[in-house]
Amino acid sequence: MNTLTIILILIAVIVTMGGIIYVLLKDKKTKKKEIEQLKDKLESANENLYAMKHYIERILAIKADTQTNVEKIKEAKTDEEVLSILADIISANNNRVQND
Repeated sequence: MNTLTIILILIAVIVTMGGIIYVLLKDKKTKKKEIEQLKDKLESANENLYAMKHYIERILAIKADTQTNVEKIKEAKTDEEVLSILADIISANNNRVQND
């Protein structure tokens, strides 16, 4: 082999390796964008889960209060006691609405 052939083969190898490196870097950039999009989606999903957890806790607290209030009303002996319990229920509901 003469020197010119060796130089042409080396140039061909360098160009091929450059093309491969270019494709790999482009793929890396694409993957990086995809990862950022997935991170954003994950963050959004986490926020949604936190909000759902908060609402479920509130609903469970309301359900527990409802059961307690039903028992109090059943145990009430006078209309004044029932009215007092209803006033407490209204006050608690107003506080919940104002705090949320």
